[in-house]
Amino acid sequence: MGTTRVVKPTGLADYLIERGDRVVTTEQVAALLGVRLERVSRSLAVPRRDKRMLSVTKGLWAPVSPARRAAGTNPPVEYIGEMMSHLGHRYCLGYRSAAAMYGAAHFGWGDLQVITTARLRSRRLGAWPVMFVTRPDLDRLPVRSLARAGATVEVASPETTVFDLIARPDLALGFSRTATLVAELLTIDALDGAALASAARLHPAAVVRRGGLLVDRLQSELAWDMENPLDLEPLAGYVKALPQRTVRLSAGRESCLRLDSGAGERVDARWGVLVDMDIEYSV
Repeated sequence: MGTTRVVKPTGLADYLIERGDRVVTTEQVAALLGVRLERVSRSLAVPRRDKRMLSVTKGLWAPVSPARRAAGTNPPVEYIGEMMSHLGHRYCLGYRSAAAMYGAAHFGWGDLQVITTARLRSRRLGAWPVMFVTRPDLDRLPVRSLARAGATVEVASPETTVFDLIARPDLALGFSRTATLVAELLTIDALDGAALASAARLHPAAVVRRGGLLVDRLQSELAWDMENPLDLEPLAGYVKALPQRTVRLSAGRESCLRLDSGAGERVDARWGVLVDMDIEYSV
């Protein structure tokens, strides 16, 4: 037998939103509707069809606000923390999503990019793509807790995000977009020179060299738009202590931006990078 019903299925989403719930478990829904657990999915057939309720993952449901029903979900960033807690996995937002959380959103949000130690299938929540990137080093990453629409979200630090984007420009949709996001982080004063040097120790030397060169070059070109230029000496000192090696800026990517060999290529001695491609960006 079910318990006494608190709300009708068609009114559940509005009831939850008014109460301030971003997600609810199947057990909580059963109690509110006064039905057995095995009847919850059938009871929510109409609210799901009308995009009032969304099955986020097994055993977890999200109410959808009226303004978001065309998309079929509120922005997942607003409940990703509760979803990952329900699944029992640590997480943080990373890459392009982390940059957007700090204010570098030149290209909009796109998909939500979530770093986790678990192997989770990327999915769509309503019309919103969510990408899970498995990272065994998550426990070592500097992470900040940021507020978003009343929720607390774990986000990779902006300095870590710079090197992560250098390591995986494909997750920013290319090197030019990576450079644009880094430029935005610089101009909105989101980066710290000492923290950048500290974050470098968690990344491969080649990534650190490319990151140093990119930040240095962008800072030089954007000095007119920066109130507090970074002190890059801590990062340069760390790079200087690395085994001597020269790496290509391109790392074999984005051939359309590559310079002709010997006709414009040069080695930046400070960072140990062969600049073999144009650095294009928008701010």
